[in-house]
Amino acid sequence: HIATCFSFEDFPSLYSRFIGSTRPNQQNASGQANSPLYEDQHELINSRLLLLGLHPDECTEDIVDVALKYNLPFAIVPCCVFPDLFPSRQLTFTKKNKTNTESFGRSEKEYLPVRNYSEFLHYLMDKSDSFSMATLPFEGKNTVIYRKVTK
Repeated sequence: HIATCFSFEDFPSLYSRFIGSTRPNQQNASGQANSPLYEDQHELINSRLLLLGLHPDECTEDIVDVALKYNLPFAIVPCCVFPDLFPSRQLTFTKKNKTNTESFGRSEKEYLPVRNYSEFLHYLMDKSDSFSMATLPFEGKNTVIYRKVTK
């Protein structure tokens, strides 16, 4: 079962259908018992589920967010940034304001809209300290962001 593109909102139903379609039934249509391969197939699937996205375009961030929410491993090779489609993507910087007497030296947050590939990679990496980044051995957009999950 492969979902080529999904949204954050679609994942729970896709996941339920995937799990449901692989659960052994107690009996088949002729009334004979199925022979389950594993005691707990649900747990088996969870231990082997990996979300992948190779140049996933608009669903890049959804893959990352679903992996975080469901504690799943993932690997994505981001490509297009789509800054006009996702204007809410912003990098957050903290700066110390020493010159403004009204702030009394407190830190202020500054926001930078994500407009290019490098900023997009930083934006995605900022979602969790558990993410890693590597360069794949091919030309073009070849940066992979991934997370391993130990269950």
